[in-house]
Amino acid sequence: SKNDSILEIGCGPGTQTKVVSERCKKLTAVDISKKMVNEAEKYCKSKNIYFIRKDFMKLRFNQKFDKIFAVRSIEYIKDKSGLLRKVSSLLKSNGSIVLITKNKPCLWDAMKREKNFWQDKISPKNLKELCEKTGFSNVVIKPIIIRVPLFANGNREFPIINKKHEQLALKFFNRVLEKAIKNENHQNLFFLMAESYLLYAEKC
Repeated sequence: SKNDSILEIGCGPGTQTKVVSERCKKLTAVDISKKMVNEAEKYCKSKNIYFIRKDFMKLRFNQKFDKIFAVRSIEYIKDKSGLLRKVSSLLKSNGSIVLITKNKPCLWDAMKREKNFWQDKISPKNLKELCEKTGFSNVVIKPIIIRVPLFANGNREFPIINKKHEQLALKFFNRVLEKAIKNENHQNLFFLMAESYLLYAEKC
């Protein structure tokens, strides 16, 4: 809401920073990369954004936040338990978190990674359990990108679907995603095709 003070962990080039900043009172965006912070500052023009270039796990804050979110960044933080304890300590009472991260196991893992590429992914089940152990409740998990890595135009994918048929295939996978979000009964099946997932939780 327009009264919220929000923290973003790993803002990257500011893609989500810009969207969220337009809907809140103040947004503090943290990223360890100087390059990413510079890009985010150029991309985001809102005056209610405060950028910090530092390792989130080593950063000290003198305030608490209404909401905290991280999009595709927690897979680069090894100590997930320490991360969630820190997030909980920075939230106000009844505060909430939204985490979007890569799925594990994932069909994309079948393709060879680039040299020196490192990620510490966590499964939806394990992240939910960790949240509940570190003081969160009302945990909800949903797949957010459902498709099979078969696009010739993509990275680390099996080059089967060419650009000509790309849009048709994406429409199909979007319909599957809509069903997955609404259907709790077959969520495990949907997660097999999910590249990423979203977790929402509230501080107890």
